[in-house]
Amino acid sequence: MSLKFWKKWPYWLRGGVIGVLVTLIFFAFYYSCGLNDTPGPGAGFYCGFIVLFSPLLPVAVLFDQFSNDRTPLAIFPIASVLLWFGIGALLGALHSWSKSKKNNKDN
Repeated sequence: MSLKFWKKWPYWLRGGVIGVLVTLIFFAFYYSCGLNDTPGPGAGFYCGFIVLFSPLLPVAVLFDQFSNDRTPLAIFPIASVLLWFGIGALLGALHSWSKSKKNNKDN
């Protein structure tokens, strides 16, 4: 599989897509862990490690603090994807800016 189109994308878009893909992979791990979890003492212990070391943690903390009974659960994944797309796009834009500064310095 050739990814020639990937090299034509601007760095901010590449960073955003990487941020979204990493977040979606951790969502898949988290939800599959929850589906396979057996009830009883220590249930959910392994799923906690996935959230602790994943990009879901900042949004999970904010969701826990600001949610109420009427807050839909779908906001959590949407907010995580948007947050990490933004962070990835910002890092990609900074990388592009630093490359352009370096190229200008060389000329």
